[in-house]
Amino acid sequence: NEGQAGVAVQLQGVWVRPGDWLYADEDGIVVSASRLA
Repeated sequence: NEGQAGVAVQLQGVWVRPGDWLYADEDGIVVSASRLA
């Protein structure tokens, strides 16, 4: 199988771009352009 790396994807109307930070727990997911403190 072949695919692409380093591309933006849209999931449920939210864009996730290369370099974004994703934080998740049992309540949901947060997408951030910068690291959260």
